[in-house]
Amino acid sequence: MLYIVSNREYIVGGEIMIQVIETNLSIDNDNIIRDHQSRIVEVEDWNTYCKAFEKYNGKAVYFKSKT
Repeated sequence: MLYIVSNREYIVGGEIMIQVIETNLSIDNDNIIRDHQSRIVEVEDWNTYCKAFEKYNGKAVYFKSKT
């Protein structure tokens, strides 16, 4: 999974949020991209987003999706 963070910060309900673009790629044995999908999620900050995956325990990780 490729994670790209945008530089857009905005305020929602008094909190500053960031938008993260998540992209999943399906690559075959010849390293050719066969499929892809992306979505934009809202998260409090970049560190919160990274920790969700660095400390991943096998349970689903949820962030509000904008797309």
